[in-house]
Amino acid sequence: MDEKLVKCFHVSHMSNRASILEKGLLATDSRSNWYKNRLCFSVNERYLGFDYVGFHCIDVWSFYMPEEKLRIDEFADASCHMYVQENIPTSQLTLEFTKY
Repeated sequence: MDEKLVKCFHVSHMSNRASILEKGLLATDSRSNWYKNRLCFSVNERYLGFDYVGFHCIDVWSFYMPEEKLRIDEFADASCHMYVQENIPTSQLTLEFTKY
């Protein structure tokens, strides 16, 4: 049986681009302590989740993740906001667009 892959979108400040290109996207703990070892993202390109990033000088990255690995972000306002507890290597990332 084939696993279903879901396209995921992660928003990051442009200032993180060099690090992301070197290390990939990393599951980390949040500064506010309620997120532990999480990489947060949206599965809907219309609702990207700018909550902690802002609307200017951002990169939108995409990657594919098996559907069974996705977990709903219980702290987010939208059901399309998900997380995984693993890193996404650079080889699996696409820079979709940049917004200044």
